[in-house]
Amino acid sequence: MLTKRLFAIVMAAFLVVMAASNSKAQSFKGELLSTKEAQRNGLVRSWFTQVQLDRSRGRVKAIRHHVSAKRTVTIHEVHYGNLVRRFSSKDRDRFGERLKLAGAKKEADRFIARLKDREIKTKLVTKVVPETTLVVTTDRAVVHAIDAHTGRTRWYIQTGLRKLLMTEPSINDDYVAVLNGSTLFMLTIDEGKIAWQRRVKGVPGAGPTLSDTKAWVPTISGTVEAYELSAHLDPPLIYSSPGRVLVPPTTSVLSVTWVTDKGYFYVGNGDKQGVRFRLEANKSIEARSTYLAPNKFVVVSLDGYVYCVHELGANLEWRFPTGEAISEPAAVIGDRVYVVTKKRNMYVLSGKEGREIFQVTRIRRFLAASKKRLYCVGSDTGRIVMLDAKNGAIIGHLNTEAMNVKFANYQTDRLFLGTRTGLIQCIHEVQETYPLIHVGIAEIQNARKKRLDSQQNSGKKKKPAAAATGQN
Repeated sequence: MLTKRLFAIVMAAFLVVMAASNSKAQSFKGELLSTKEAQRNGLVRSWFTQVQLDRSRGRVKAIRHHVSAKRTVTIHEVHYGNLVRRFSSKDRDRFGERLKLAGAKKEADRFIARLKDREIKTKLVTKVVPETTLVVTTDRAVVHAIDAHTGRTRWYIQTGLRKLLMTEPSINDDYVAVLNGSTLFMLTIDEGKIAWQRRVKGVPGAGPTLSDTKAWVPTISGTVEAYELSAHLDPPLIYSSPGRVLVPPTTSVLSVTWVTDKGYFYVGNGDKQGVRFRLEANKSIEARSTYLAPNKFVVVSLDGYVYCVHELGANLEWRFPTGEAISEPAAVIGDRVYVVTKKRNMYVLSGKEGREIFQVTRIRRFLAASKKRLYCVGSDTGRIVMLDAKNGAIIGHLNTEAMNVKFANYQTDRLFLGTRTGLIQCIHEVQETYPLIHVGIAEIQNARKKRLDSQQNSGKKKKPAAAATGQN
């Protein structure tokens, strides 16, 4: 009797929550993917949220996504009947404090105890997943951080002056970096507090890029300025190149790369000043390079070629001709490279040898990939086209014409869609409760360990020499 009564109470509460959610969704009618259309295509809208801005005046500037190789989230799933309740280490208690590991487990145990008192069978499943973060900047100088898995707002803050140009953000495991005018702001990823800020030397040509240890700022004079995160008051390292740097650099654990509008692609040292390799294309390069794990970069050019270079070997691994100008960066997922040309043809290449696997026509942009599907923007109406990942055959379409924000996500299988007025939603396949991670987290961790070991060994070798010099 108690079990039936509790089930009725739980279902009534669930219906109240769903009714409130549906009422809220009605206010964004046309801007959200409908529940019926999502279900018809094997998808679900896991969350939607409104970015902190005045919808009548403010607009979304840019969106960036980050999968942490260092931070994780522990989630305790309590299964009872056909229902599941989750307790996360990132959840907050009624006082606004994070539960953390011990608090989340304690809350899960309390919930299980209440169910057992009512003779309801339970099952506890614990999962540890990488922390994923979505950061949005607006033209009103606001930075808004969202938990990419739950859609909950972590924090938001105004950085700098509203009248100055706000750039796209960059994220690493500890910070979020943005440029407001010529001022570089470094925000803590946990709380959004300003860790430090400083004026850069040159005129920025695009947003900054964060590596593990530095903030890289491109300029219209062709230089890239590197600021140490732990010593931001020190003079920056300056990397020079001909032309203007109008897109953010790309980094790996060991390297930094950037492109110029004169068709040059540079691979430099990530920990010290110096250029390892320079490639010259036949025409301008308008898209940033993309990292191809474990040690390559892929860059595209208006000359129609896709170039793949080794970050340490300073040599060209392969080159693929499309015969069509390319201005969108290549998407790299696993061992495949996805390239969309200006004539709206998508080439799917082997990352190892640059061999064409298949080609799809009438594609404007690549958005995301799951285990069996590719999600792209069609060339005609702005609808999302769903393709078979094996051969590129069309599976279906999503009516997303009203959504003028379609974020290209190369890191997970999640689709992040929305509007310039600040509505953001997350779509994923029904069976994928947790994000399918495309980033090689183990590879990043190994590369970081090798770099740290190399630095420690280098320091040990230098100490005796320094001591001997001091005795002379």
